[in-house]
Amino acid sequence: MQKDGVCAAKISGQHCQPTRQYVDEPPPQKSVILRPLKQAASYKSSGPDGVPAELLKEGGDITIDRIHKVWEMVWETEEWPNDWTNSTFLELPKKVT
Repeated sequence: MQKDGVCAAKISGQHCQPTRQYVDEPPPQKSVILRPLKQAASYKSSGPDGVPAELLKEGGDITIDRIHKVWEMVWETEEWPNDWTNSTFLELPKKVT
């Protein structure tokens, strides 16, 4: 049962059957991963996973292939890894000039 695009079973912690609306749409291509990686800022703090952007950028084709496999798995199962839902937000005061 769907409620606003979310499986009701998923809300209660149970497994959902995939209900992709766009069945004929192909999985994301590697270029979807490459573009943001190339644009990622270097020498910035890493996220909660501790992986710096430089490591992903310099990982080459092997890194892109591995990330793409994870994306394909998410595409097919329609389930996000729990770690992807964790975010840390810091409130930074705005400079007053």
